[in-house]
Order: sequence, then structure tokens, then C-alpha cells
Amino acid sequence: MVEEPESEEEEFELRRAQTEFEEMDLTPMVDVTFLLLIFFMITASFTMQKAIGFPPPSPDEQGASVQPKQLEDFKDECVIVEIHEDNSISIDEERIPLDANLAAMLATKGKNEMLIDAHENALHETVVKVVDAGNEVQMQRIRLGSRGG
Repeated sequence: MVEEPESEEEEFELRRAQTEFEEMDLTPMVDVTFLLLIFFMITASFTMQKAIGFPPPSPDEQGASVQPKQLEDFKDECVIVEIHEDNSISIDEERIPLDANLAAMLATKGKNEMLIDAHENALHETVVKVVDAGNEVQMQRIRLGSRGG
């Protein structure tokens, strides 16, 4: 049975009670959304691959006529550091232990230029360690070489 309002005032209150809706508080939902956004922004930065970019040589007319130097051409003027596929290091064709003090070994060579010949599958970390060791012993010039295919 439906209640009959006794007065006009009761009728107004009855209608008003039926039309009022409970509003949902969106503040916690907005907070969670921002927390998720911050979480995904932070975790996405950890998954980015870091790389060292080197500009490719420009094909100018003078460079095209000059023959590229071979690895053997640098043996007299540079310390040649080879980084192999398994990230092992050789200095002037002598393999060195992984835990060796690379900077001290470079300093004993008595040259102020270094050529790094890294295998294409070698880790950037190993290349950076060799470059840092060269900078530590104040190499005047550090070159990165590549073997033509």
C-alpha cells in the first residue's frame, strides 16, 4: 500500500526524498588513477634500452677518395684494445683477465692513443669500461674501429 500524504508539506518531502540521489565520491578513484600513472611512468623508464649513438661518417668527396686505414696501420701509434664477443678484452693481442686493472695495463704501454675494436655482439658496458680506463690514464685520442664486412 502506498502512503497517502496528509498535508502538502509531507507530499513535498516525500517527492524530494524520492528524487535525491547519493553522489559517489570520486576523489579516491582519481588518487588511484594518478598513482597508477606514476607507477607506469617509472617502470617504463627502467625498460628502455640505453645505447651510445655515434654519428655515421658523412660521404663527402674527400672521404670517398681516401682508403680506410686497416687495423695493422695503427699498431705503431695506438694501443689496440679488442673486445671479443664474450666481452673478454685483449690489449695488443694479449688477453687480459676480466678482473685486471685495465687502466694500469694501458699506462704500461707508453702510448697516448687508443683504438677500440669491439665485436658487434659485445656489451656497451664493456666498451664504456675501456673508454673510462683510457680517460683515466689520459689518452689523447680514443678511436672506435669497425671491421668492414
